Amino acid sequence: MRTSLYLIFIRFLYASVSLYAQCNGHESLCFKSYNEVAYLTTHNAYSSFEDGFDLPNQNLNITSQLNQGVRAFMLDVYSEDNELLLYHSTSALGSSLLLDVLDEFKTFVDAHPNEVLTLILEDYSLISDLSDAIASSGILEHLFVYDEQNGWPTLQEMIDLNKRIVLFSDQ
Repeated sequence: MRTSLYLIFIRFLYASVSLYAQCNGHESLCFKSYNEVAYLTTHNAYSSFEDGFDLPNQNLNITSQLNQGVRAFMLDVYSEDNELLLYHSTSALGSSLLLDVLDEFKTFVDAHPNEVLTLILEDYSLISDLSDAIASSGILEHLFVYDEQNGWPTLQEMIDLNKRIVLFSDQ
């Protein structure tokens, strides 16, 4: 009898802990509001040595950064020849297609259901082109829309709603 109660308690404890086992890598973050958490952020995150950029801002590409724990990404978006590109000041140093990078984020959030990401856009494109790219990338289903009346939810609430990408833009 005592062993049975012990096993039931252990299973309950395990279920409780695994339910909130991690939010962006740590259980204690689950109960914090989005705006109460600090996020490791990379500037010009797409500009990497791994992707062959000249004078890169980062050594690791987006996927490697995600795998190392980066959860916020600053991206400069430009419209050039009817495509949205990511580059820093000039494409001569290297560029990435915005859709390819958004696909990396989509792949990551689909594979990591307890992670919340932040995208910070310095946008030099048309808002309609950016909106179309976001919609076609598939990340739209994961975008969190801030409601001023309700304020920021906890990371766990965002995870439960599957609204785990926060996007800020200067547009």
